[in-house]
Amino acid sequence: MTDEEIINSIKMGYDAGLIELYQLNLKSIINHVKMNNGRQEDAEDVFQEVIYDFREKVIQNRFILTNSTKIKTFLFEACKRKWLNELRKRSKVSTSEVPDMPDDYWNEYEEKRELTKRHQLVVAGMQMLGEKCRRILQYYCDRIPMVEIAVRLGFEGGEQVAKNEKAKCQKKLIDLIHNQN
Repeated sequence: MTDEEIINSIKMGYDAGLIELYQLNLKSIINHVKMNNGRQEDAEDVFQEVIYDFREKVIQNRFILTNSTKIKTFLFEACKRKWLNELRKRSKVSTSEVPDMPDDYWNEYEEKRELTKRHQLVVAGMQMLGEKCRRILQYYCDRIPMVEIAVRLGFEGGEQVAKNEKAKCQKKLIDLIHNQN
């Protein structure tokens, strides 16, 4: 199954996606935990907790699959973080031996996911705009001066007309984004 198929399977309530995740990922988690002062049972517990959290995020649409997000990598990093936290609790490892990582992996992930979601909304909104608005906003994002935008798009009123058109296009884009939510 592809990552997208796994996500869809979980959203539809089928076990196939979760079974696939277990088959593809549990072995590497067990190896990691065993290499870091743990036992197979510890790895299974950690993996079970992460899979449960992951499943909940998918069902609640709080996990968005992007080209840069692979489920395998996400699960491994989440398990690694959870195991490090467990080691800290058990005091088998001193804090100096634990790599410097963010305090709350899930919150960091949520922030990145939210930025990705916003980006996707802007891209979708841009696609719904007319050609003129898309070009104005693209030029503006590329930091092309308003005077140059006016020349490129043939605005006879010059810079001020280009500014007015940009403002109208930005408002249209914002309205489209709000309507998508």
